[in-house]
Amino acid sequence: MRFYSWKAPKRKTGALIGQIAAGNGDDDAVSQLKAAMAEMTADPAALDQVILDLRDVALKPGNPAATAYAIKVLLAFRSHAAWAEDDLEKGLVKLGTDKALANRVFSEALAEFLYARVSERPERAAPFVGTLVQLLDRQAGNAATIAYNTLMVVAANKPELLKNQGKLLAKMLGSINGGTRVRTARLIGVIAMSRPQYVAGTEKTLLHLSSFNADAAVKKAASEAWQILSSRLQQEEEIRAEREALQNRDRATTGSLAEIMRRRAGGEEA
Repeated sequence: MRFYSWKAPKRKTGALIGQIAAGNGDDDAVSQLKAAMAEMTADPAALDQVILDLRDVALKPGNPAATAYAIKVLLAFRSHAAWAEDDLEKGLVKLGTDKALANRVFSEALAEFLYARVSERPERAAPFVGTLVQLLDRQAGNAATIAYNTLMVVAANKPELLKNQGKLLAKMLGSINGGTRVRTARLIGVIAMSRPQYVAGTEKTLLHLSSFNADAAVKKAASEAWQILSSRLQQEEEIRAEREALQNRDRATTGSLAEIMRRRAGGEEA
């Protein structure tokens, strides 16, 4: 016997949203709510109200599970909820505390939301890059994999957003979790292709991992990243040295011309 009638989707959505808001949400509640909302697509005003209610639940602090399940539902209706996503993005900057990130469901929902948003416009990752790097070390659930995919989009399209993440990436290379080391090394390799200076501090660690780590996957990822990074750093150094040599030559030429002009001026005065 079904507790909610399919003939009353509005009443059903209200009850399910209340369940999620109370912190009692689960995957079954999400599935039921999605189904009820799907029945409301012919009534845009009613559907917008449900989306508004879910947005309010998602943005309420202190209940990361409620935020997570509300986001999971909203992600299924992105074509209808686009107007609410900017508000969600702004609110999640404040809600993504260390305590909230410790919640597996919240971490996954946040990672899923950011991947959807950043895949469309990589610059949207700007307030979240530090959080995404931290999620690389999340062992439970899929948050680490989703965060990695999001950061790879950023590294390939907006690498400048990762300018200040070198120390945190180096820390991730020291994780006891082999998967974290693999993901981090691969990410560093992509960053190094265009911004090697951002991750120059990881070069020695990558070399050590590629030489001595017992995990074959870590060893391979570190070796590939180190080769890219060391090669690009060497190229950068050669370019810098060549530029410096040209500048020195220009200064010497300018000085010589100035001396010639001085001497000529002295001769004419004489």
